Amino acid sequence: MPKRGKYRMEKQRLRGQEQVKDQAIQQQEALRLQRQEQQLAEDHVRQEREFQQQEAVRRQVQRQAQHADLQYGEEQAEQVRRAQRAAQEELERREEELADQAHRAARDAVDQGEDLNELVAARNAPRMPRPQQLANKQNIANRRQAQVIRQEAQQPYVKPLYRHTLHNMEVECRNCGALHWDIERLTSSSRIHPKFGVCCLQGQVRLDPFREAPAALHRLFRGVDITAREFHDKVRSYNNAFAFTSLGVKIDHAVTSAAGPYSFRIHGGFHHSISAFHPPEGETPSFGQLYIHNPQTTLFLRNENNQGHGTTPATMLEIQDTLEQFNPFIPLYKQLIRSSWKSLKQNVPT
Repeated sequence: MPKRGKYRMEKQRLRGQEQVKDQAIQQQEALRLQRQEQQLAEDHVRQEREFQQQEAVRRQVQRQAQHADLQYGEEQAEQVRRAQRAAQEELERREEELADQAHRAARDAVDQGEDLNELVAARNAPRMPRPQQLANKQNIANRRQAQVIRQEAQQPYVKPLYRHTLHNMEVECRNCGALHWDIERLTSSSRIHPKFGVCCLQGQVRLDPFREAPAALHRLFRGVDITAREFHDKVRSYNNAFAFTSLGVKIDHAVTSAAGPYSFRIHGGFHHSISAFHPPEGETPSFGQLYIHNPQTTLFLRNENNQGHGTTPATMLEIQDTLEQFNPFIPLYKQLIRSSWKSLKQNVPT
């Protein structure tokens, strides 16, 4: 046999051996990648299992905290809350460690092989910036919390054994006399000697006391007789009857006229409108237009406008006389009207 033929056969034999070796290497690489994927899947399952166990611990701590609030009072409850916070911090730290371990394992897999499929490449992507990691972690926590809330919302309602209450608003500031809830006191003060900063900054702000209300209004607001009780029940109607301006707003009647609890919903801006001195022809004067008439006409028109609102003429008269005597804006309003009329008369051609 010629030497050239022997050389060609030897070359084919060596090439076949190399192909066999390449196939063996590819099979080993495929097995290695498969084992890595299985390992990643097992790590993921283990992380989920640990997270569920830690969630169970957290819920148990919460139940213990609720039980402690009922049984042992504020001091014992504070200890349980500290333990709850520590458990939450441990949970977050453990989650971060597991995430770092999975990420390092994924990066090692990238360093060892380049022929990973898309799933493994996605898992082994470069590490995200810290803010994005925190945002993703918060999104995951929000989804899990929403899932827990949905599951709890589907459970039958059970009346709680303990309800939080603010109690009465009766704790008085020793500097200005303002009333507060006990929970509003400064943390540096005690319940026996409470201090507050939202009213007068512990005596740094001092305002002149309010002047005493006129006797008639004081009796209506502070009295307990039949007239005072009727005034308390219809105080909004009385306030609207003596208003200078009307409410300018576009009300959404689809909500205000619907069934259920009363709701007041508006569109656009919210403002007060002051009308012309005289109403359009055929309409009854109202709001500021009533103050230009003599007291008898004003009282008659005001009672006519508020028929069916539960107001009484006697209380109307008492409030009107008091406002005419003490309200400083009524004479200013009348003076403005007189000045406008005088200016109009002077500008009328003869």
